[in-house]
Amino acid sequence: MTGEQCRFYVVIDEAHGGMRGGKAADKAQTILQRFLLGSSDDSLCRMPLVIGVSATPRRFEELLSGTTHTVHKVYIKAEDVRESGLLKDRSLIHYPDSASQAEMTLLAEAANRWQDIEKRWGDYCQNQDESVVYPILVVQVEDGTDKTLTKTNLSTSLATLESAIGHRLREGEVAHTFNDIGDLDVDGHRVRRIEASRIEEEKNIGVVLFKMSLSTGWDCPRAEVMVSFRRAQDHTYIAQLLGRMVRTPLARRVDTDVALNDVHLFLPHYDQATVESVIQDLKNVEDVPPSETGTSRELVTLHRRDGMEKVFEAIGELVTYRVNAVRKQNALRRLMGLGRGYP
Repeated sequence: MTGEQCRFYVVIDEAHGGMRGGKAADKAQTILQRFLLGSSDDSLCRMPLVIGVSATPRRFEELLSGTTHTVHKVYIKAEDVRESGLLKDRSLIHYPDSASQAEMTLLAEAANRWQDIEKRWGDYCQNQDESVVYPILVVQVEDGTDKTLTKTNLSTSLATLESAIGHRLREGEVAHTFNDIGDLDVDGHRVRRIEASRIEEEKNIGVVLFKMSLSTGWDCPRAEVMVSFRRAQDHTYIAQLLGRMVRTPLARRVDTDVALNDVHLFLPHYDQATVESVIQDLKNVEDVPPSETGTSRELVTLHRRDGMEKVFEAIGELVTYRVNAVRKQNALRRLMGLGRGYP
C-alpha cells in the first residue's frame, strides 16, 4: 500500500497506564512504551502518530518529555466536563460521628441511601420515559489471610443489608470480583463471581463486593453508593475510588431531582480530621475527579418548603424542553465514528 492507505494511528485510552519507569531515554519497559519509544528487540519502530487520552496525563507527558516527539496538548477544564453533564456534580463523603460507631451502622446507612436512590431513579425514568437506571451499592471489604478470604464478616454484612432494606436480597443481586475464588455461599446466599467489565451490563446486580480490583481501569455509571471497610488513608487511592463513580448514568445532568447528581462514599474508619485532610489533598492532586467533593455534613440537598405546593405546581405547568448538547452513543458507535474520521 502507498500514500494515504499507509497511515497507521495508535490511540491509547487511559494513556497514563503502563507509563511508569523513568524518562523516555530508558529502555521501553511495557508494551505501550514500545509503541511510543520503539523496541529493537521486537523490530518495532516508534509510531509516527499517537493519540493519548487520559484524565490524569502526568505520567504520559513525563514519558514523552525526553523524546523527539512533537507533542500537541489539548486540555479540557474539569469545570467544562462537569458542566456538560457527563459527570456527577458532587461527591459526598460520609463518616461516623465517633470512633466507637460500628462498621455495620454506616453500612446500613449506605443501604438506605442506595434504596432511596433506586426509588428516585425509578420515578424519574418513568416520568421521563427513559430506560430504568438500576443503581449499585459497592462494598469494599478488607483483605484476608492465608486461611480467610476477607477479614470483613460477609455474613453480618449481608444480614445488615437485608435488615436495612427490609427484605431478603434477591437471587443474583449480590456479586463479587475477588480474583482468587469462584461463586460463594454466604448463609444461603449465592454470591457469584463476575468480571468487573461485565457489572454495568448485568442489570440484576445491585450489590458488588470487592477488595482492590475496582480502584483503577473500571467504570460503572450505575455505581452510586460505595462503602469502604479498608483503613487506607492515601488521598490518591480515595480519588481513584471516587473516579470510578462520577460518570452520570444517562450522560446528562438530572434537573428535576438534584439528588441524582450526587455520589456517596461511606468511610467507617475515618474521623473528621482525616476526612478533612483527604478533601484538602484532593484539591491539589492530579487524580481528583472533576466534581465538588466534601462531607455530607457540608454539602446538603435543599428540599421543597412545606406550604409551597401551589408554587411548585404552577412551575410544573411551564413548558420546558431540553436539548442535549451531545446525543448519547454507545462505545461501539463512538469507535466506528472515530475510525471513519481518520481515513
